[in-house]
Amino acid sequence: MLSPILVASTDPDRQVAIMTVEGPLDESSHIEALRQALPALPLGYGFVIDVSAATDVSDASIEGMRHIARDATRSGQMVIFVCNDITLRASLVVAGLDSLAPVVGTVEDAIPLVQAA
Repeated sequence: MLSPILVASTDPDRQVAIMTVEGPLDESSHIEALRQALPALPLGYGFVIDVSAATDVSDASIEGMRHIARDATRSGQMVIFVCNDITLRASLVVAGLDSLAPVVGTVEDAIPLVQAA
């Protein structure tokens, strides 16, 4: 079974951590690494999760993203989801993810939202 590749980067000047997901995101266990990264963020950092390169995104993974958004809200952290694929982004919005956290088209759109928060 393939698992996703997660690439993390941080920008201390903007106080943001960006996690890029590449590959399959079709099981709830695939999203667990993202969920575990949230409490590890430095205080005051926003978390941008870019699923633009994710494939085979399942309903379980979308529900996992909803859990991440809820966890971030409870802990007072900002999380933003990025997806440049219009079909996947529409699926995330229809699933109500955007009611918990912003869902934007590019990382460039996400950075100002993190800084504003």
